[in-house]
Amino acid sequence: MVLDNWGNVRLWLARQSVVSHGTSGIGFVNFGELQTLIIQGDLATYGEGARGFNLYDGTLAYAEFKSITTHGDGLIGIQTSKPFGNILVLGDVITKGGRGNSLVRGVVVQLDAHALSLKPGTSGKEIIVLGQVEAQGEEITALDFDAPASTVEFIMIGGQQYVDGSSTE
Repeated sequence: MVLDNWGNVRLWLARQSVVSHGTSGIGFVNFGELQTLIIQGDLATYGEGARGFNLYDGTLAYAEFKSITTHGDGLIGIQTSKPFGNILVLGDVITKGGRGNSLVRGVVVQLDAHALSLKPGTSGKEIIVLGQVEAQGEEITALDFDAPASTVEFIMIGGQQYVDGSSTE
């Protein structure tokens, strides 16, 4: 893991790109209390199961990313399973991979390379991605909403609002 929070952080600012290499490498994972996360450079991961941003536990008020790109099978661009405030991506969230192994909470599981994944326990104010959300792997969907989209008050991707996992346009 490149950035990994287990404490109580008011502001975490990364002025440069955040890049991980290796199996199950994560760009940023949160287990603690985090007010504001801003990553001004690109967030990129390379390797099987290497995810971009995970909100596994704890809290998050605001996160802002320039872009998130993951390369490898069994990875996720953004995954949430806890309450959060606002997540803003100024560019794209893109996954370049298919189904593969990923280490999740100490257990190796099979994951599809979804760009945006909402898991049970998720609730939030808004997710806004100004660019595109794309899964480039064969037969992989970009959006994986195990928790209903309605658990997030507002989801907008590339100018389109999403309700229950579907665009309103």
